[in-house]
Amino acid sequence: MTLANNYYQFSFDKRLQLPIPKLYCEYEKMPLEVQADFELGCQKVASQIPEQIKRCEILYMDKFQLLQEAADLDGFDTLIEAMNEISSQIFDLNLLYQTIQGEYLGANVHG
Repeated sequence: MTLANNYYQFSFDKRLQLPIPKLYCEYEKMPLEVQADFELGCQKVASQIPEQIKRCEILYMDKFQLLQEAADLDGFDTLIEAMNEISSQIFDLNLLYQTIQGEYLGANVHG
């Protein structure tokens, strides 16, 4: 967990296996140096997301293969629940990526 001048924090999310940025003020109100540090942290997180999604997709496909071989309803239900959770993680990772790219890093684009 990194804290910079009480403006933002990156807290590790066990479910997504990544640090999640959280602002404690409006981005535009942060000093430029703090904005630059925050953006660097966001870029580091964003760069990890595609690999994390790939890991989830592999795990999902492994579960899918097991689902094809499931012999009983309990095994089927357990696998479906696991696949739903993995799908939810993939969705949340994509949302995090879009949030970082659009709100945090996109805020510093000058036209």
